[in-house]
Amino acid sequence: MAEFREFYVQGGAGSNFLASKCLWAETLDESKKVFDEDILTNEYYYHREKVDDKRILDTFHNIIPNEDLEYKTKEIRTTLIDISLFINDIDFDEHNAVNRSEVILNVLDLWKKDWSMYTQSFFNFRYFIQSELPEEIKDLMRQAEDYFAQCREYYYNVCEKNDYDSFIISHKHPYNTVSPRLITPSNFETLAMKIDPKVDIFIEALQDIKHSHRRIKNDYVMLSVDTDDLFLNRSVKFSDDSVSYRKIFFENDEDEVMKMYDFFDNEEYFDKNREKIMKEFKEYHDANIAVIQKFIPHLYKQLIT
Repeated sequence: MAEFREFYVQGGAGSNFLASKCLWAETLDESKKVFDEDILTNEYYYHREKVDDKRILDTFHNIIPNEDLEYKTKEIRTTLIDISLFINDIDFDEHNAVNRSEVILNVLDLWKKDWSMYTQSFFNFRYFIQSELPEEIKDLMRQAEDYFAQCREYYYNVCEKNDYDSFIISHKHPYNTVSPRLITPSNFETLAMKIDPKVDIFIEALQDIKHSHRRIKNDYVMLSVDTDDLFLNRSVKFSDDSVSYRKIFFENDEDEVMKMYDFFDNEEYFDKNREKIMKEFKEYHDANIAVIQKFIPHLYKQLIT
């Protein structure tokens, strides 16, 4: 029976590093590992989806969707274009606009992998909330959600039919990025990274440094603990379990790190290599601290006090 495991790690919180360690446990061929990296900022990218113990692109390249999904795909493109044009008019953000364009251009292949980092750009706004939008736009967004859910559910179905285990690290729970009406498989387990307001500033700063579409800020404002779950840990409330970023990285907590390896059925690897693993986690975090110290020294002083 196919197993589904999804781990939600906020942007900037080390999802690629965690994929290289907890998800693959050094089983991915060296030539297929990192497809981009920046040593200066401790940034690199790793395959965050493992299906049937292989990279997802090695698993689904010969599978085509059923007729119903193909028909819906032909219909939805116009809807997605209309939503994107509306958002561009009222709340333009170049990065999100590019992500929406990627979805529209690749709509035929949305079911084949986790596109949640891109599909969320149809629903997330900086200056508006969905309840304030015109009814016709809300209806289009619901259609988009239903289509994204249909794609994801078809993906789950293909995995179940072929007995493919699907292990994924993503940024947010699909209820927030695909559809709140998404139907997940019966053998579906989820884990989410939990952060606190101080950690939120830390990973926000890391994103500002590591990504060219962002800018380093003069001031980083900490959210209050009262808004913690609402803004920082939305995926936690939908997930079966959680782990703490602070314990994993700031405290180098062995039990918390082991929990992630166990989630992806790599507990035996952890048991055999725990000293090496804990050293790697500490080195990764120390490198991130050094990046903050180099690029945002005023924030570094604030974080270490």
